[in-house]
Amino acid sequence: ITPLLEEARINQNKDTFLLMSFWNAENRIITVDGRSLRIRKSLQQFLEELTPDHFIRVHKKYVVCINHVRFVDTEVTMVVGNPLPIGREYKDDFLSHFRIC
Repeated sequence: ITPLLEEARINQNKDTFLLMSFWNAENRIITVDGRSLRIRKSLQQFLEELTPDHFIRVHKKYVVCINHVRFVDTEVTMVVGNPLPIGREYKDDFLSHFRIC
């Protein structure tokens, strides 16, 4: 897939995103079906394009789709994959999305 086609596919399928991982030059989107798509954007650029009601930062390196969170404790367990750490500075904001009044 050429970079332009991959960018178009990414822009059209945000509802299939499980999480975004940002590690130096290896910025990736992991989809619910297990695909890993490399992206060229920075974390900040990508966050500006996402719907804040559906995507939230849980760690300096991870952004998750709230719709695909299965369990929250000291880590975030997604519908697939390994648990992710919750960073101290993101914890309160993240947990506020799951509070029951």
